[in-house]
Amino acid sequence: MKPWEEWITKRSPLKDIRLMKVSRRIPFVSQAAPLLPLAGLIFIGADFFNKGVDNKRYTTDTSTLVVGGSLMAAGFICYKFTFASLKINSRNKLKVLETY
Repeated sequence: MKPWEEWITKRSPLKDIRLMKVSRRIPFVSQAAPLLPLAGLIFIGADFFNKGVDNKRYTTDTSTLVVGGSLMAAGFICYKFTFASLKINSRNKLKVLETY
């Protein structure tokens, strides 16, 4: 038994729990969640440090910012799909199943 499981099962009544983190393993979405923001940052960085159409370094184009930003936003959306948080209220109830 892990330490946090012991704390939850022995020391915390169910009525005190307000928020629950849920992890869903969606095959490609879960793997893309950490990679897409990194890819967007590398894409913007590569455009910034390499010579572009204007043959100058240390400049970036607006289309590059749009593409890199959309990659980062897609990664954030994938992260939200994979690691959701549920508020415990009247719609989402927390119940304990007792097994023997």
